[in-house]
Amino acid sequence: MRVEKKEQTHGACLPNGFSQNMMRCDHRLIGVLMATCCAACTTQLDAQQCEVRLETDDIQLVRDRMELGLYESGPLLLRSQQRDQVEIKWHVLTDSAGNQAIDEATLDDYLIRLSEAFAPAGIEFCANSEIDYIIDDALFADVQSTYELRVINATPNAIDIYWCPSIYEGQLCGSSSYSFGPIQGIVMQTTCLGEADVSSILIHETGHYFDLLHTHETGWGFDCPGGSACETTGDLVCDTAPSKNLQFDACVDPADCSLRLDVDACISGYPAPLCDGSPYLESEATNYMSYSPVRCLVEFTPGQHQRINATYENLRPELHSPSCSTTVPCVGDLSGDGSVRGEDLAILLSAWGMEEEASDLDGSGIVGGGDIAVLLNNWGECR
Repeated sequence: MRVEKKEQTHGACLPNGFSQNMMRCDHRLIGVLMATCCAACTTQLDAQQCEVRLETDDIQLVRDRMELGLYESGPLLLRSQQRDQVEIKWHVLTDSAGNQAIDEATLDDYLIRLSEAFAPAGIEFCANSEIDYIIDDALFADVQSTYELRVINATPNAIDIYWCPSIYEGQLCGSSSYSFGPIQGIVMQTTCLGEADVSSILIHETGHYFDLLHTHETGWGFDCPGGSACETTGDLVCDTAPSKNLQFDACVDPADCSLRLDVDACISGYPAPLCDGSPYLESEATNYMSYSPVRCLVEFTPGQHQRINATYENLRPELHSPSCSTTVPCVGDLSGDGSVRGEDLAILLSAWGMEEEASDLDGSGIVGGGDIAVLLNNWGECR
């Protein structure tokens, strides 16, 4: 039996008799429901999305990284203005009739939303100019292995994101690797639990790509409300509240994103031994890394932004040299950073008196005073 490892998912298989409003089978289920659901996965979906928890060696690896300070970063105060670009490579499934999983306009919109969500972490995203259209009727109908998809046309130094109309017969919204995953990339279904706008799920999965855990993570134990073990338990981020698995709209009202207080399965103590105080009542129903309704996922915490940045800086070096750019070049922008500043003046002066085409802004054939005049006339942000 083939089982995918080290995979984070949003949504998964549903055992017979359970509705989408009830707990889903993923790596966080407990007790008899877990056994029932995973048995269903074994027969229906080849067990590929029934991970009960992170592998033991994964947990130890993350502990080792934390001891080394690899998930710590410096102040983020200026990073929203001075952001590093990370390249995304879109892969879009199509069929032989010309139907495609997602259109370019939607991808452009999602790219903007990704950058907005990750800006406080000092990251913005740019897309490779060529979309990879994968023509495959079988995969277009339904993806049965996200790993098999992720090895198709993988792109060096970029985040590969694959778009599909259906994953596991429509029962999986998205899937991502951690930095320590054996096969990298993100796979997205173009709808999620009836929602056509899945930008928040894309942000959720990209959070995993930068080693953010679910807010209801229990692989390291559970941080109870008011507890002092936030650095070593739960999702390992101290400014996210202790949380139960919110089970999507089973425990959260999608109309106003409020916690449902009349559902016994939601407010009952979890995990054993019971915490002094209800973790459910502390849960953040709007955090991107929770299992809240799709439209309720709207924010990261500063601590999560710190972890994203540290993962990028220390554990994702392959993303540091993108070949795409979101900046708009203009006359005088010799450095290509989207503005005309002192750095551009220095570049021009270094070519003074030379036949340097890039710095010959006035077209005279020689870099000189006329070029400085052109540069100064365009001083500031590109428009």
